[in-house]
Amino acid sequence: MIKNLRYLFIIFLAVSAFSCKKEEKNTTTLKEELADKWYYDSISQKDYDQNGKLTKTTSLPVLVNVNYIDFKADDTFTAVVRQEVEPKKFENVTSTGTYKVTSLTKFTVTQQGVTAECNLRNLNASQLRFTQDIDTRVAGQPYSVIEHVLHR
Repeated sequence: MIKNLRYLFIIFLAVSAFSCKKEEKNTTTLKEELADKWYYDSISQKDYDQNGKLTKTTSLPVLVNVNYIDFKADDTFTAVVRQEVEPKKFENVTSTGTYKVTSLTKFTVTQQGVTAECNLRNLNASQLRFTQDIDTRVAGQPYSVIEHVLHR
């Protein structure tokens, strides 16, 4: 009797595991979740050497709850980010462009004819976190990653 109950329990667990399959997101759903106004918490740049070792992390200035990216449903975006326009002089700079969700973990942004691939690290009801790989060999570093952390 106990042996039969054990088998029944194992069968119940197996059926439960396979019948409660989680619904997978598709790129359309991901685009709908991304489309919103996201306010910056931080932007940081991580520089790596030719061996992939982290050499430097720099926090870039943002005005929390002022600087933002507004991804619109029509595949366009507007971004307002604090930038150094000359030594020790900062201004909020507005830029516009287009974006496209290319997979469940990637999207591209295009500004002034230049397209950058973004890697989605986290997207939920309150946080958007993504990175951009930047080729900075001309600046003396072989590789950099820009990390964007935003909230709704």
